[in-house]
Amino acid sequence: MIWSREVAEDLWRQIVEMLPPFDVVELIKMPAEVEGLINPLAYLGDRQSELSCHATDLRRSWNEIDREVPRRTTLLRKIRGLERVAPVGFHLAQTPDEVRKITDVMLRQKQRRFEETMVPGFDVDRDKHDFFREGTPLFHREEMLTLFYLTAGETIVATIWGLVADKRYYAIMLSFEGDEWTKHSPGSILFYKALKWLHDKGYEWMDLGIGNEPWKLESCRTMITLSERSEAVTGRGRFYLARLRANAQLRATKAYQKLRPLKWIVLRSLRGRRHMTPADVDTGASLVYERRRGGPPPQPT
Repeated sequence: MIWSREVAEDLWRQIVEMLPPFDVVELIKMPAEVEGLINPLAYLGDRQSELSCHATDLRRSWNEIDREVPRRTTLLRKIRGLERVAPVGFHLAQTPDEVRKITDVMLRQKQRRFEETMVPGFDVDRDKHDFFREGTPLFHREEMLTLFYLTAGETIVATIWGLVADKRYYAIMLSFEGDEWTKHSPGSILFYKALKWLHDKGYEWMDLGIGNEPWKLESCRTMITLSERSEAVTGRGRFYLARLRANAQLRATKAYQKLRPLKWIVLRSLRGRRHMTPADVDTGASLVYERRRGGPPPQPT
C-alpha cells in the first residue's frame, strides 16, 4: 500500500465508525517514521508538536561525533580533574544484584535533582518510580536493559538507564551525584563515555527521547519532529479541549512559572504528615520565604 494523507484519513474514518461513542480524539507524539517504515498515523496530524525527539547518529566516524561534543575541551579537563580526586571507572551493570544496587542509586540521585530543581518527582509520580523499581529486573532478564554507571573511587557518581531495540539505544533516565561531585560534571563524563562505547559496539543511534530540555538540544544534532491532532466531536469534547488550552496558556505565564516551584517546596515540606495544622502551614511558608529571600523568615514580635 502506498500511504498518503487521503488514504490515512479514509482508514481513520473507517476506524471511527467501528468505535463506541466518544467525545474527543487526541493523537500525540507521532513521528513520520518508525524503524525506517512510514507511520500512517503521522498523516493524520494537523500540526507539529511543540516537543521533538533528539538523538545522536552513531553511524558516522567517531572523530566527527567527537568534534560535536559540547565544550569538549572543558569536558576532557573535567575528566582529568575527577581522575586526580579518585580512580574513575566506567561500568555496565551485569548481575541482578548489581542492577538493583545501581537502580537504587539512580532513583535516589534523580529524586534529589527533582527537589533541587523544584519539580514533581518520584514522591508525586509513584507510577514512574515503580516502573523503574519493578520493571528493571524484567528488562534485565529479557536482555533489553543497558545500565551504565560511573564511579570515582567507591562512589557511584552518575548513571544512565536505557533500553536497547536492535541497534538503537534509548537513554531513558540519567542521574548524577550532588554535593562536591557536581563541579566535576559526572553526568556529562558518563554520557561521553557511553557514547563512545555505543559507537565502538556498532550501535547506530543514541536516542534521548522526547523533550526540548537545553542539554538535549545541545548534545544532539538530529531532531525528529512529531505531529499531533486534537478533534472534538461533542460539546463535552469541545469544553475539554478549551480547558486544556486555557491551562496551557496559564502555565505559559511568567507568574505561573515563578510560583510553580514554590508549590513543590510547600508540598514536600508537608508530605508525610497525617494532618495539616496551622503549624504545618507556618513551616511551609517559612521554607518558601527562606528559598526566596535567602534567609530565615521574620519572627513575630
